[in-house]
Amino acid sequence: PQGVILESYVTAGDDWCMDDGIYEFTMGATGAVVKARYSFVYAKEGDEWKIVHHHSSQMPEEVVAKASIKKEEVVLAA
Repeated sequence: PQGVILESYVTAGDDWCMDDGIYEFTMGATGAVVKARYSFVYAKEGDEWKIVHHHSSQMPEEVVAKASIKKEEVVLAA
């Protein structure tokens, strides 16, 4: 797959850095395009920067319209 970062938001400290955003992959075999949210956390260990956390999740295919919730549908934790 070929990947492109569409949105990137970086926050950095002295020995850590976080990058989260949205990327898009084009699949080589089919040409299908898949968008996903991502987050990376990097930490400096000695002279090296290392990925200490990564997460990706595919974007929903469609945005679901907000729906009203009826009072009887609400469940309260005891």
